[in-house]
Amino acid sequence: MAWQDTIVPIVRGLVFDLTSPYVYSCTRLEELVVVSAVLVIQELTFPISYTINLEAITITPDPTDEDFIALVALRTACLISHGEHRDAAKKAISFKDGPAFVDTKERAKYLGDLAEGACTAYARAKVNYQMGDGTLGRAIVGPYAAGQSSETGRRFG
Repeated sequence: MAWQDTIVPIVRGLVFDLTSPYVYSCTRLEELVVVSAVLVIQELTFPISYTINLEAITITPDPTDEDFIALVALRTACLISHGEHRDAAKKAISFKDGPAFVDTKERAKYLGDLAEGACTAYARAKVNYQMGDGTLGRAIVGPYAAGQSSETGRRFG
């Protein structure tokens, strides 16, 4: 299955662009996914070496690594959310004329919170990947009992 058929629907879900007509075209999302893939491979090392071509909008070999797919999708959602927040912040106004009141600053704040959440999710996933599958607190457990020597098997006092 091509990355366009896996990563793009995940990104649509993450940015709540699920109903037709879509806010983002498939082509636009593919472009953003490729940009995000460049950013992700600059930050992290994967078992497979990916080649990203921004002009041709390609990722080769076709990603099958679930970690790579998830991280690129989360990074793309972060990128999109920041763009939406920036656009809303540029257009934010507050106007009061007598009893009439218009304020679009709250929408910009809400989109900023969404962007922060998307980027925090990416940052956490990145740390989890760097820590080795994100299972924090994992330990190697062997035949050890408190108060017993692991070499002789004798109990202490």
